[in-house]
Amino acid sequence: MTVEPRLADLFTTPDRDEFWAAIGLEPPVRRASYFDGTPIWLVTGYDATIAVIKDPAVSRAFTVGRVNALRPRIQQIIDELIADIGDEEFDYIERIAHPLPVRVICELLGVPPTQIAWQPGLARALSALPVRFEGRA
Repeated sequence: MTVEPRLADLFTTPDRDEFWAAIGLEPPVRRASYFDGTPIWLVTGYDATIAVIKDPAVSRAFTVGRVNALRPRIQQIIDELIADIGDEEFDYIERIAHPLPVRVICELLGVPPTQIAWQPGLARALSALPVRFEGRA
């Protein structure tokens, strides 16, 4: 029986490589739990990911026109992030570069701001994960 992965375990596992390797052994599309415990569909593997990206219900969210229409909202998000900083010194990556794409992608997918499980270390932890393309173009 397959156990539903809990993405929050990524922060407590002693071996992230082992965590991702175990997920890779399971079916490429399955139920999982998001960082805040919300049930989600987890898609792994090249072929399954490409199939999801090509799905019209998903790809509509990422058209050039849709992204351009978000420019004012993206500027508003940037303004909010900068306003939260004030006059203090800050780490640009941590305070702007990491949270900005997470918030924009959530906007594209229609995730309400109250449902974004943003943690300051989330993007840093995810960006530290090894990426393997397995020779696919």
